[in-house]
Amino acid sequence: TGNASFTVNPIRHLLHYLSDAGSGKIPLAEFDLSSWFTAISDCNDPLPTVGGTRPRYEGGGTYGLNEPIKDVATRILEGTGGTLYLTDEGLIGVRVAKWRPPVAVIDDAKIVSLDCGPGKSKLDRITTLVPEYVEPSLDFTETTADPWEDALAIARFGEPNPRELSLLTVQHHGQARALTKIAAARENPRVTAAVSL
Repeated sequence: TGNASFTVNPIRHLLHYLSDAGSGKIPLAEFDLSSWFTAISDCNDPLPTVGGTRPRYEGGGTYGLNEPIKDVATRILEGTGGTLYLTDEGLIGVRVAKWRPPVAVIDDAKIVSLDCGPGKSKLDRITTLVPEYVEPSLDFTETTADPWEDALAIARFGEPNPRELSLLTVQHHGQARALTKIAAARENPRVTAAVSL
């Protein structure tokens, strides 16, 4: 986008990696830049931390030139709880994990059919996630953050072996923990539903 300054903003990293405005191959005109700029701003949200504030999402890392593009993009997105999507116009959009109020209300008049069921079975339930991240104060060594435990799931299903969550573009313990909480909620839905409108 013409700005080559240093940044720890992961969505700026991703846009540079994917688009021909940076090191990528996808024409910049194929990106929904409005959503990208919103996600970049979301990453910069100041959150309280010891001694002041930190950005909601920041990070860094390396990749091999022979790595599949999908693998690198996924690794960067995982550091924001983010996802790519296609807009109605066929452009590439992006969003990061940040709560927003709903923009649409689906009432009874719009629903043709609704099929609800339980979330995950006991065998599939993940009760404990252990995030792996990179700690700058340890010379940028890979380490683990405090595990995230789903207390309700543990009480109901018992304690299986913890599962690791790789967040190797993340360089802050608090960010790693927050992303692990989000990942646990996504992995363990209490209800699943299929809706036809």
